[in-house]
Amino acid sequence: MQTQSTLKPGQRGTKKLVERYGERLVCVRYRVDTQTGKRLKTVELIVDETEPARHLPARQPRSAPSPTHVFIHLSDHDVNIRQRVKAMGAWYNAQKNLWRLPYDDVVAMGLEGRIVPENGTPGW
Repeated sequence: MQTQSTLKPGQRGTKKLVERYGERLVCVRYRVDTQTGKRLKTVELIVDETEPARHLPARQPRSAPSPTHVFIHLSDHDVNIRQRVKAMGAWYNAQKNLWRLPYDDVVAMGLEGRIVPENGTPGW
């Protein structure tokens, strides 16, 4: 299916749709189905609008771990611990098969023995 034209509200070919949808109308697209040759008219509408959440802190980038973050190892049968770690906001690194979270959280959960050294090799 190919887009033949995209029109903004108020342009010729959109007036009836502007009357119908008002401020919610974002654009009108005329498309052609290449297999059947039918011409289709589609609309893009705004269906929900919310204020930005200002009380939430900005998400930290996932790039390099800060010095206060550590990696821990969890085996496949540690389901309950994994759920607790996820609830603390830990990030899973699939390449290393390790979980990254703040050192203070690891200590609070009593998981110091699962910390993997900097070189990424578990000590067991």
